[in-house]
Amino acid sequence: MAVSVERVTVREVKCFLCGDTLGDVLLSAHQRVFRRAPHCPPTTGPLERLRCPRCNGPVYLEGAETTSDWSLIPVRVAAPNRPN
Repeated sequence: MAVSVERVTVREVKCFLCGDTLGDVLLSAHQRVFRRAPHCPPTTGPLERLRCPRCNGPVYLEGAETTSDWSLIPVRVAAPNRPN
């Protein structure tokens, strides 16, 4: 089994006008993923054109960055309880 460790940066996406938090962007060397907040409707179109659903204002990435190492090991499903 190959194990890969990758650095991921997590930044909040906020509205410039009303301050609402739309979700998080997870950035790595290979991909960029938007993880929306529960109250935010699904996005349509590219992330670069994202607007606030409340006030239609422009959005920005929050300045503070949080970086983590994530292990990309496939998750195994636990076996059902077996008698020993």
